[in-house]
Amino acid sequence: MSDIITIIPNTEIQGIVIRLTERNHPGNVTIIGFVVSKPRQIHLFLSESEYNLALTAYHQRLPVVCTGDLIKENDTFVLKKTTSFALDDTLTERAAV
Repeated sequence: MSDIITIIPNTEIQGIVIRLTERNHPGNVTIIGFVVSKPRQIHLFLSESEYNLALTAYHQRLPVVCTGDLIKENDTFVLKKTTSFALDDTLTERAAV
């Protein structure tokens, strides 16, 4: 099913930050999140404050949650029109138990 998806508007993705681009394009982030029950790499561009939060999540291996339009471009998933990016408190609390 994830192979035929081209766009899922206004969707929430939970995941883990796996890559940050700091040099040429600060704000570019890659997370691993589930798309139709399969783990996929998802690329997104964040504001400076959201990028700083992603940096913290990356170094501390904390889960994140973000919302936007999930688009498949050339076999790559991209979250565009990101409306929120935050630490996923529900997953963080469960991991602490």
